[in-house]
Amino acid sequence: MESCALCESDLTGDLGVVDMDPPEGFDFAIGVVEISNRNWICCDLCNILVCHTCAPHGKETGYCEKCWQKIYGTNQPVLQA
Repeated sequence: MESCALCESDLTGDLGVVDMDPPEGFDFAIGVVEISNRNWICCDLCNILVCHTCAPHGKETGYCEKCWQKIYGTNQPVLQA
């Protein structure tokens, strides 16, 4: 089982891959689906696995907190586990 890169809590849930009919002009399509409730994201920018607690914007944006701060440049401090 994997653990969060920041707080080391257990990560639960999983993703699966499904075949899909390709859109017009494409040869194939692959869909990634959540096959069980998961409490983590894999950051779209840096690829670390972090729990939803350590990545409060992650579920909506796909980014860990550190990368979210880099992209959106807010004055809020980066959350630390």
